[in-house]
Parts: sequence; structure tokens; C-alpha cells
Amino acid sequence: MGHRGVRAGPMPVIADLTFARSGRVALCIIVLLTLASLIVISGTYYFTKDLSGWRGAYTRLQKPLDIAGPADSEKFWRLALERSRHFSSAAGLGFLRHRKLPISDSHLGATQVLSIRARGAQSDIECLALNVYFEARGEPFVGKMAVAHVVLNRMRDRRFPATACKVVKQGGDRVRHNCQFSWWCDGKSDRPRHRAAWATSLAVAKEAYWGFAEDPTRGALWYHADYVDPAWNDDFVRMRVIGKHIFYYDEAAIAPTYDFQPRYQKILLNTGS
Repeated sequence: MGHRGVRAGPMPVIADLTFARSGRVALCIIVLLTLASLIVISGTYYFTKDLSGWRGAYTRLQKPLDIAGPADSEKFWRLALERSRHFSSAAGLGFLRHRKLPISDSHLGATQVLSIRARGAQSDIECLALNVYFEARGEPFVGKMAVAHVVLNRMRDRRFPATACKVVKQGGDRVRHNCQFSWWCDGKSDRPRHRAAWATSLAVAKEAYWGFAEDPTRGALWYHADYVDPAWNDDFVRMRVIGKHIFYYDEAAIAPTYDFQPRYQKILLNTGS
């Protein structure tokens, strides 16, 4: 006798099972490919966004941006500071040029013009970022910014080179351990290996270079790690300890960046105009 009850439907044939499984596999593959594409696109954007935007910005500024105003006027300096806020760096960078126009060339009478140029910005920012990366990669944000500003402060001081690349590479034509910044002549590769740390270093360098961040060192020109005691530190004034670095300046050093008028006067002296 057979068992009575609910009658079962027909079992699926092999072809039906194969089709169903292949459909699920195809769907999974599509989902995985979509996710992989999104990850690649996101990663590419994350690691290149620090390299793309400002390149177009400085390229558009190859022609000088002129700011004109009454000569010898405090209002002019305030106007220049305000209008150049997004183009000039906290350190001046040597691409500000001051000149006076003849009266015949101006409807304002005696007029002074501040010309802002962004030439050299790309290489300067990359050199500044390299110094931040190798000197302060393990430091907190303020420590990275402090190291960046030491380079910028040196660029403003006539005793040092006028570009970031020349500042960070100063000393002995790569004679080993005879450079201002040890990473440049330590015999190791100068190519960043950690993408996230490099992106952070670029962001810090850009923010400092274009003047969007205050100088936490307040004008320091030298620093050393807190675990060493170099002989030269007795010749300078100790300022602050930021992270694992101790910062110094001397009496002949530049004016603090927060005092805008001495800042521009110093730039004019450095540019020789």
C-alpha cells in the first residue's frame, strides 16, 4: 500500500537547478564587480584629490594679480592682506612684488601695487610636504604644522634660501648627515611609501603654504627632537615644545606671522623690489 497524503510536486530537473545557480552566481559577480569599482574610484579620489585641485589653481595664477591702493597707507596693507588671503602664503614665498606706479599711469595719484604670483607653487608645496612627511610623520597635526612653518619662516629670512625646495635641501650637496634636515642626506630613499601619511603631509603643506593656518611656533627657525641635545641650541632662544620637537629662534629672526604689516615689509625687503 502506498502512503496517502499531500501530493508532492515534481522534482526540478538538472537544467532548472543549473540555471538558477548560474543566475545567482552571475548576480554575485555583478555585485562584487560594482563594489570593486566603487572602492577603486573612491580610493583614486582620496589619494589624488590632494594633487589635483591646487595645480589648476596655481596654473591660472601665472599672470600676476595686482592690488592697487594709495601709497604709504595702512588701508592699502589691509586691503592687500584681505584680497591676497587665498593666494599668498603665511611666509610670503617670494612671489609678492611691490612697486610704485608713476602718477601718469594712475588715476589715484601716487599708487603702490602688490603683485601676487603663484609660480613655483607646485614644487614648493611638494618639497614642503616631503619635509613634513619625513620629519613629522608620526607627530600630531599641530606638530606637522609646526615643522612646515619652520621651513616657511626660513623662506622669509634673508639668511636662508627663498624657496621651500632650497630650504629643505640646504647643506652640503647631500653630504651624508650634513644637511639642515636629516632625511635629505641620510642615504635612504626620499620617496614616500605610506599613501595616507603622504596625503596628510600634502594637506598640511598646502594649508600652511597658502596661509590658512597660523604658525604654532610663532616664528621658529630651528628645532630638534626632544631626545637629543645639540651644541647649537645654546645659541638660540628656546620657544616651545610641540610634540616631540623643541623649537628655537634668535633675536635677528623674522617678525611673527600674525603681525601683517611687518610681514609685508619683510617680503618687500626679501624680493629686492
